[in-house]
Amino acid sequence: MLRQGRGYSCPAGVLKVRQGGSAGHRLCVIVSRKVGKAVVRNRLRRRVREIARREMRPDTRPADLAFRARPPAAEMGFGALHESLFGLLVEARLAGEPDSAQWR
Repeated sequence: MLRQGRGYSCPAGVLKVRQGGSAGHRLCVIVSRKVGKAVVRNRLRRRVREIARREMRPDTRPADLAFRARPPAAEMGFGALHESLFGLLVEARLAGEPDSAQWR
């Protein structure tokens, strides 16, 4: 997956997208120990999954996604992480308008 998909990057991490292959969107969040201790890594995973759940459009073609977090992502607040990941999803044509203004 990581070698086959199209890549998009930002300071928070790298998003790889491979179209088709499943009935719906699937997301894999990869956070290495370089990012931080277990509590920090798990918090980052939960935040990325929540952002993707809220912002990905269900009407787009199914895709397999892999998000590999970089160490600066651990220090980002939820708003900054949302902006970075939302930008990647828009670039990959998997998200449109933001779900709500409260995330900004």
